[in-house]
Amino acid sequence: MKTAGIIAEYNPFHNGHQYQMETVRHLTGADFVIVAMSGDFLQRGVPAIADKYTRTRMALLGGADLVLELPAVWATASAEYFAAGGVQLLGKTGVVDTLCYGCETPEKELMQAIVEVLSKNASDYQMLVSYDMKQGNPFPVARSHALCSLLPFFSSDAVSSFLASPNNILALEYEKAIARWNSINSVHDRTFSSMPVQRIGEGYHSTKTGVTYASATAIRNALLAPSENDGNHNHSMRISTDGYDFRLSQMLPETSASLLAALAQQNLLLDMDAFSQALYSRLWALYDGGYADFADCGKDLSHRIDQHLEHFLSFSQFADL
Repeated sequence: MKTAGIIAEYNPFHNGHQYQMETVRHLTGADFVIVAMSGDFLQRGVPAIADKYTRTRMALLGGADLVLELPAVWATASAEYFAAGGVQLLGKTGVVDTLCYGCETPEKELMQAIVEVLSKNASDYQMLVSYDMKQGNPFPVARSHALCSLLPFFSSDAVSSFLASPNNILALEYEKAIARWNSINSVHDRTFSSMPVQRIGEGYHSTKTGVTYASATAIRNALLAPSENDGNHNHSMRISTDGYDFRLSQMLPETSASLLAALAQQNLLLDMDAFSQALYSRLWALYDGGYADFADCGKDLSHRIDQHLEHFLSFSQFADL
């Protein structure tokens, strides 16, 4: 028997995820698909639009055989740790043969070359990135310049284009995590392979709605947008009481739309600002001691929070200050 693994957030489970699930079974011949899914909180620490139990039901109804919760310490971390946590969770089941992930550019040769540079030429890579950033370039540009220099057999356009996609960056982290897992567990014959699956439809940041393969961002925007006739600006009014509107039915499997409709009628769909007031109170409570002890929050960021806390209106607004 073959078992494929997928690491996901499903925020929410949409047609693109359904396509990936079906494609994974077809390409791998898997008898079972296991998903490592984020719980109630996602990367950047934001809440998922729907609770983890509802999103698990979406995944199971969409074709998954088992959904395991990716612990919050990994689920809310950067791409590197998100990928590492997911790979470890799936690897420790002892039954996953292949990890499948979506990406815009499923060029395995280029991905493997980049992973090799990052693992075997890390010092040269870091030196080039550091130099480029000192010239005033932001990290993504510096990273692209460094990898183009260290990968002369690939065109600069190909490397730069690959690195421009958030899903491709996450794909690289999956490959790095798989390589680490396999190097440690090869003696126990607990290694697994990887298979990139070409993403279809709208791009990661697209907000276009009314299409079959809309991005998760566009779907969340449509679900959470207040009704034009709703003076209180309550969320989720675009889903009718007896189902879901035509625009959403195009973008979601029927099972996902029905589950989201049930939450919408109870006003239980969440956006990133759902816990803004609690966050604001907590930040003030910790004001005197600073925030540098928290993960990924150094002294510079802690100082910036101190400086701007009096201007806090919501999480999304504060994060952009």
